[in-house]
Amino acid sequence: MTKSVIFLLALFNFFYCRTVDAQDSHSQFSIRYYTSSKGLSNNSVRSLATDYKGYLWIGTEDGLNRFDGRSFKVYRNIRGDRSSIAGNLIRCLFFDRDSTLWIGTSGSGLCRYDRTTDSFQNFAFIDKDTTSLSQMDVSVIFQDKEGVLWIGTDGGSLNKFNKGKNNFTRFTRRYPEPGGLSSSKIMNISETSSGKFLIASWDGGLNIFDKSTGNASLIEINPDTKNGILSNNIWSICSLGKDQFLL
Repeated sequence: MTKSVIFLLALFNFFYCRTVDAQDSHSQFSIRYYTSSKGLSNNSVRSLATDYKGYLWIGTEDGLNRFDGRSFKVYRNIRGDRSSIAGNLIRCLFFDRDSTLWIGTSGSGLCRYDRTTDSFQNFAFIDKDTTSLSQMDVSVIFQDKEGVLWIGTDGGSLNKFNKGKNNFTRFTRRYPEPGGLSSSKIMNISETSSGKFLIASWDGGLNIFDKSTGNASLIEINPDTKNGILSNNIWSICSLGKDQFLL
């Protein structure tokens, strides 16, 4: 029986499906392209995620899309409707352990999708409210081993989501003060076996963050030693297991 594997790739100007015959490495690829001419809200795709029902969610520079394999349902901000998605420029998508979809936007904060009502709850930066989101540009959404959600921003450092209160605890850049994060631009987050975070930042290198104390330590840039990193600009972290990571 022939089995096939479907690869979904997000590119700068479209996304496409590539079906590969798993029993024949020399078979031709069957490629289907999906662009705005076929219902995609925008040709610049930023993020992809799949849910437990098999829907593909696609974040673009102009709207969120839900794809069922045949057609797209598009979600855009509707002015005056607080239950619509907060913004249209989608930066990241994340499903938590409860299968809830979280959406990080550029300039419009954080959104949580409610499947039962097909609507959104939005979280924004509010001036003088230190329990609000620290910044409106959300770059990464991460859930730790204990189920706590963490929000990295591009300019406002790190936020811990307090589920019971529906608000945030902020951990902001305080470097060179001891224990402070070295950058306000958080690009990616991973977790060690001991529960500490590795935080990739732009212009601040790699931080080891102890969530129990809220303190961070910096792994310095030093390309001439085995223990240094090559650059202070780190886009992503990939865990290989056994506390080994690729930057």
